[in-house]
Amino acid sequence: MSHLKGSALDCFEPTLLDPIEPIWCSDLNLFIKELETNFGTYDPVGKAEAELKGLHMHESHQAMKYFIKFQHLAACVQWGEAALSRQDYNELAKCIKMT
Repeated sequence: MSHLKGSALDCFEPTLLDPIEPIWCSDLNLFIKELETNFGTYDPVGKAEAELKGLHMHESHQAMKYFIKFQHLAACVQWGEAALSRQDYNELAKCIKMT
């Protein structure tokens, strides 16, 4: 927390003065989640790209939910239409793909 400045420091300063230390003070991943909760994602485009690359439709998933999530993430990235189409098709469940 010694690297915090401005509004981030203002937000977390009461924690520094409190004798009861929250669990996120000793866990970097929890601290990062706390920062994101209070200030948003540091790299929203990068986060959307990572989620898009990790998104895939299993055989048991509903197609509509997959496509809604895909479109939501696709709107956040700056990929071309061909790259989005390839990613979308590659991650569809086999039972939906045209053979």
